[in-house]
Amino acid sequence: MMNMAGARDYVPVMLQAADEVNVRQRHRPIQHLDTHFNEELEGKTVAVLGLAFKPNTDDMRDAPSIDIIHDLTKRGAHIRAHDPIASEAAAPLLPRSVHLATSAQDAYTGADAVIIVTEWDEYKALTPAQLTAHMQGNVLIDGRNALDFAAYKDAGFDYYGIGRS
Repeated sequence: MMNMAGARDYVPVMLQAADEVNVRQRHRPIQHLDTHFNEELEGKTVAVLGLAFKPNTDDMRDAPSIDIIHDLTKRGAHIRAHDPIASEAAAPLLPRSVHLATSAQDAYTGADAVIIVTEWDEYKALTPAQLTAHMQGNVLIDGRNALDFAAYKDAGFDYYGIGRS
């Protein structure tokens, strides 16, 4: 819509404002990690679950995972990423240092933190016990508010839902 408006020399102020908010939201997971780790992300292992723009596709156009991963690697974090079908499409868009895991469990094993970027069914089915058994840390950032907030808090996770207080 913004492109169509621009082609007609119209400035879509409301659409631009909405787009700016959406772009800022991409940085919320990193802000939560900064707060939790006192801005010391260097050397932390972060599992990024979901690379595609939306579930059930390998569409990487404007995928938030790209910005999140680039920001984290610039800060010295080690990234272990997984997506059920978009890993191959994502690979050329990501830093070479990113480990593309063959399973979600491979991604979150040993992780200090997990960020759910795309709400794939297999990620929504994860339980606190599964993550606790394999993670090194207890930080969970649910970028899609797809998980049971109370269950993870009760299990001792430092749970951050994007858009939740």
